Amino acid sequence: MAAKISHVTFHGLRHTHITHLLRSGVPVHVVSERAGHANPTVTLNIYAHLLPGQQEHAANVFDVILRLALGFGTNSVPFTGRTD
Repeated sequence: MAAKISHVTFHGLRHTHITHLLRSGVPVHVVSERAGHANPTVTLNIYAHLLPGQQEHAANVFDVILRLALGFGTNSVPFTGRTD
């Protein structure tokens, strides 16, 4: 029985490679170099839509760092920015 594999172009493989690297957390400057882009800005202009939630993740990471530094631990309710 023959395998049913759809036709994939080199460009499609390249795009898939870059997409998987970015979604796996490989730094953009590394992916950019592998892709042969002139700089990471080119990579981000093309692939930034694949990285939703990065701002929220960064805020959560910093929230944990700040809580640990202030002695609150990581089990308290996340800071929402509101003081009321």
